[in-house]
Amino acid sequence: MDKVVMDKVYMGLKFIQSMKIRKFRVQDTPSIANLIKNTFLKYNGRESSRVGVQRYVSRYDSQRLPELADKLKEDPLVLVATENEKVIGVVRGEEHRVFQLFVDKKHHRKGIGRQLMRSFEEKVKKEGSRYVDLLLGASPQPAG
Repeated sequence: MDKVVMDKVYMGLKFIQSMKIRKFRVQDTPSIANLIKNTFLKYNGRESSRVGVQRYVSRYDSQRLPELADKLKEDPLVLVATENEKVIGVVRGEEHRVFQLFVDKKHHRKGIGRQLMRSFEEKVKKEGSRYVDLLLGASPQPAG
């Protein structure tokens, strides 16, 4: 039961066809790295120094994918949103805390982040969590 399927869910002006939310798989690592890197540069790249931004996004470079995959495997909970088998969103965290939530810029305003959070909350609630903190700010928790 790792999958949540949304068929023709209307969010704003867009339809999400057959979006699935499931647990992270190692083969998702390159897609997750690109998603985080590109989304961070687009929306958070001006919130820190150039050196700080470069240091953060370098954690998602192709040479560091094995290290990132190991880290994601160790994380207590990593969920991905997919559409037609393509990763379009990711949330990672632990029992009471969300470290990262990223959605591909082409899929913003479609409720994907909301559904990722709902799925995350459902899973940690089943594990006994009664609350979830969000870590927000210009310096997100690195995955690597």
